[in-house]
Amino acid sequence: MATIEKAPHQKELWGHPVGLYVLFFTEMWERFSYYGMRARY
Repeated sequence: MATIEKAPHQKELWGHPVGLYVLFFTEMWERFSYYGMRARY
């Protein structure tokens, strides 16, 4: 089985790229804001 080596500049958190968490929380914030505005009016 081949071993995959990461570039030294890639940071990970629990085995996932850090950018994935940024995208996840951005999407959740966008949905929370959208549905919050929809419920108000």
